[in-house]
Amino acid sequence: KCQVLFFHVQRNQKPPYYTLTISPPMEDFPTKDPVADTHRVNQGIESMVIKNPAEYLWLHKRFKTTPQGEKNPYK
Repeated sequence: KCQVLFFHVQRNQKPPYYTLTISPPMEDFPTKDPVADTHRVNQGIESMVIKNPAEYLWLHKRFKTTPQGEKNPYK
């Protein structure tokens, strides 16, 4: 029964180097409809990405390199 909030961190060229934006709590969440709840969460994420798509973490490759002879985990 905790409140669900979205947050977005934007990088800035000058101080403050980061700006944190926190959304108001989602109203009436969760409901008894998990499909509708998932849609609302995805809409919240999408609204943050649209503000600055270049800063969205599109793909995180934790392992930058692999030892010689080992399979690349990202292919």
